[in-house]
Formats: sequence, structure tokens, C-alpha cells
Amino acid sequence: MAEKNGITRLERAQAAAWKAIREGQKATREFREESQKATRDFRKEMQEYREKSQKSWEEYREESQKDLQKYREESQKAAQEFREEMREFRKSMREINESMRNSIQKVSDNIDKLSEENREFRKSLELVNYRSGTFANKLGKFWELMIVPHIDEKFNELGFHFKSVNPNFDFDKPNANDKTLAEVDILLENEDSAVVVEVKDNFKEKYLAEHIVRMKKLKALPRFANKKLYGAIAAAFVKDEFKRQAFKHGFYVLNRPDTVNVEIEPFPKGCKPRAW
Repeated sequence: MAEKNGITRLERAQAAAWKAIREGQKATREFREESQKATRDFRKEMQEYREKSQKSWEEYREESQKDLQKYREESQKAAQEFREEMREFRKSMREINESMRNSIQKVSDNIDKLSEENREFRKSLELVNYRSGTFANKLGKFWELMIVPHIDEKFNELGFHFKSVNPNFDFDKPNANDKTLAEVDILLENEDSAVVVEVKDNFKEKYLAEHIVRMKKLKALPRFANKKLYGAIAAAFVKDEFKRQAFKHGFYVLNRPDTVNVEIEPFPKGCKPRAW
């Protein structure tokens, strides 16, 4: 019984082994067939790829040749156009250079002419300035002559008691020979007070500053140490702005209305004569 059972097991094992062998052979055949199929497919695809690549390369080469030919033609055309433009440019530059040379020559000729005219103009201007200065000086002297005869009367109406008028008075520096300390156009003076009048045909701001300096210098002199020293400006024309500044510094302002006489303008509110 034991021997029979052993034979049965051996037969089953052999049967299983053969089954496994057959299945392995089957799997091998299937793998071989699939491999062969895959190889055939791969070769077919490679053949198709080569054919497509060959066709694409030929198309690319043909298109490249066409593009290259087109580029060459366009380059030749552009080069030809550039050469034409360069010829036109050189021609234009020659014309411009010629025009510039002519213009420069004309400008040079005009400069020489203007230089000569400028010299003549400077001579004329110097003559005008000289005559203008001479006229201004004469006008100032004329204005002084108009003011002097009646100026003491005008100040006396304000309470002064002047008996003399001194035009064009020079004050020398103390202890200095022939050195002028200050020049005064008109000086009115009595025992206790004096008025220093600066006369101009057209009064300007700088004249006001100069008159303030003049008053300080004169007040330092022994002659005016114990006197009340007043300042005044007289002009045919004084701007309102300069007039206000003069009043602010305590200066009398004299002008000429439509008469031959002069008038002393009243001080505005807030201003009064300053005694130095």
C-alpha cells in the first residue's frame, strides 16, 4: 500500500514537471513571437522614419536653397541701392560743402563789414555819451540856477531864518591840504541851523545814499558841531519810491511844479525833518 502511494506521488510530480515544462516552452514561444513582431514593427518604423527624414531633408535643402537664392538677390539689390544712395549722398555733401564755403566767406565779409561799422558805432556812442554827460551837467547847473534865487524864501516860510545862499560849496578835510571832504550843491546857513541841498536833474536811489554819507561827514566838522544840520534833495523829476525813501530819512524834497519857482513838499504822515 505504501509502495502504491509512493508511485502515485511520483507520477503526480512527473505530471506537474511536464506541465511546467510545456508552459515554459509555450511562454518561450510567445515571447519569441512577440520579440520578432516587435523587431519587425521597429524595423518598419525605422524604414518609415528614414523615408520621411530623407524626404524632409530634401525639402529642407530645397527650401534652404530657395531662401539662400532669395537672400542673395535681396542683398545684391540692397547693395545696389546703397551704392546709389552713397553716390547721391556724396553729391549732396559736395553741394553742401560748397554752399558752406560760400556762406562762410559771406559771413567773414559781413564780420569785417560789421567790425568796421561797430568801430564807427562806438565812436558815435562815445560822442553821444560825451554830449549827454555835458547836457546833463548843463541841465543840472540850469536847475541850480532856477532853485537858488528863491530857495531861502521857501525854507524861511517853514520857520528858518536864512539870509544867505551858497551854491557849489566845497568842504576840505581837516588837517589835509587841498583834499575835498564833501561837495555841496546849495548850502543855506544861519547861526543855529543849516540845510544841505543836493541838486539833480533826475534823482536816483544812489544819489540818496550818497547824500546820507555826505550829511554824516559834514556833521563831523566843527562848523556844524553846534548847529542843527538838515538835508534836502531837489530835482526836476523824482520817482515816488525815491521820494518816500527821502522822507523816511528826514530829507526835505524840493520839486518844480508848472512854474519857474520851486516848492518844498510837505512831509507825509509819520515822517518829519531830521536834524543831524
